[in-house]
Amino acid sequence: MSGVLLAWHAFLPKPKLALRLFWFEVGFTSFWLVAVYYMGFVDRAFPFKYDTILEGLDARWLFDAAVCRRLIESSPGLREATDATYLGLKNVVIFWYGWHAATDSRPKRFLLSLLLAYAVGPLFYMLVPAYGPHILTGKLPNCMPSLHMATALLMVAYRPKGGLIPALVFTIATAFVTLATGQHYVIDLVAALPFFGFVWAVMERRWIVAGCMLATVTCFVMAIHLLA
Repeated sequence: MSGVLLAWHAFLPKPKLALRLFWFEVGFTSFWLVAVYYMGFVDRAFPFKYDTILEGLDARWLFDAAVCRRLIESSPGLREATDATYLGLKNVVIFWYGWHAATDSRPKRFLLSLLLAYAVGPLFYMLVPAYGPHILTGKLPNCMPSLHMATALLMVAYRPKGGLIPALVFTIATAFVTLATGQHYVIDLVAALPFFGFVWAVMERRWIVAGCMLATVTCFVMAIHLLA
């Protein structure tokens, strides 16, 4: 994608937009590289994982996330599409930012909301480290809250004109693929709702709402520790 954006910058209309998207991609990719090292640190520093507790909460109060995985196991094509959708979050976010920038529809607000979510969200991985319902080779703890889900919800909240339906479709797809790929428990997605509310409230300067939403996420964490 970087090559496409640089070519756009050189030859096609709105070259400044292409350059902005290029640097956005560089920053977003750099974050994911740092996140891998960070999650590796969490994995080593906190050997106790909360998978058993999270799985039990899903089974008792919600539903088994493995159900989504079983739905795609019979179709290799569907399984690959599901994995590609999960791993393709970066490209979707870059496209979404470009849509904002091209239409002058609050691109800075969307960018700042992502920065806040990705700065605060990973801190919870140290508090509730877990691998997910399908432990695979090289798996790293990244469960609660689901930043994939929080990102999709931010795309709904900060959408360009005409972006509501695509954002809702992507949010539903994200909820499914995070479970089908075995990356998250259902409760991780539930915790992403108040976490998204916290980020949104901070961006909109609704401090009381932000405090309540952050307190809700903290209560999730405390409850899980009490069950440990």
